[in-house]
Amino acid sequence: MMKVKQKMIKKIYYQNIIIAIVQIFQYSPEITALNFKKYLTKSEENEFNALTSEIKKKSYVLGRYTAKQTISLLIRDKNLRDIEITKGILGQPVVHIKSKKNVEISISHERDVYASVAFLYEFPFGIDIERVTHKNLAVLIRCSSKEERLNVKYLEMTSIESLTLLWTTKEALSKILKTGLTLPFWFYEIKGCNFVANNHIVSSYKYFSQYISISFVIKDFICTFTCPHLKNIHIE
Repeated sequence: MMKVKQKMIKKIYYQNIIIAIVQIFQYSPEITALNFKKYLTKSEENEFNALTSEIKKKSYVLGRYTAKQTISLLIRDKNLRDIEITKGILGQPVVHIKSKKNVEISISHERDVYASVAFLYEFPFGIDIERVTHKNLAVLIRCSSKEERLNVKYLEMTSIESLTLLWTTKEALSKILKTGLTLPFWFYEIKGCNFVANNHIVSSYKYFSQYISISFVIKDFICTFTCPHLKNIHIE
């Protein structure tokens, strides 16, 4: 039987208006791409059919389904085929909606866990989700500065969790900037971070003071979304 588990949903408010929704799904390993093909538009289906790898097909269709589910919550339209997601010139996802609403999407996945944030055009967001694993330890140390490692040392987290958190903050910011991780890692450096309400970790950026990142732990995953640094932001 096809199994889809919604692991988390968060609504982000600014001045009592929902500006973004974060949603995380976990899919059972036996799910195939064909289980979700019916949610694709004709253009998306053509792009799907052009893929030669079953792994890429599964990733494509689950990414689209996750993103459309999150967008549908934000715009309150349950028909997923009213939503089309194409690729921009830099490879970023571009949202097309029949209602013409100005909505954007950021998507990330790690194995069978997919995260997305749908947001109003005026409030840019980026998201990343990573599994916490010691296999990545050497890379995570190499891609973080000594100052950053000192900043996260006092969080109530294991060393590998805090290093993974630092990585996700960089990935999420790079999606807002539409650079990917193509720039030197100091460019995305974190200036400070601390726990706030509901076990969220808020981090500020050394060179991008207009943005903050908000992170949370879900079992052996860390998810981070980056957004504008707004005074009256509220998360439910």
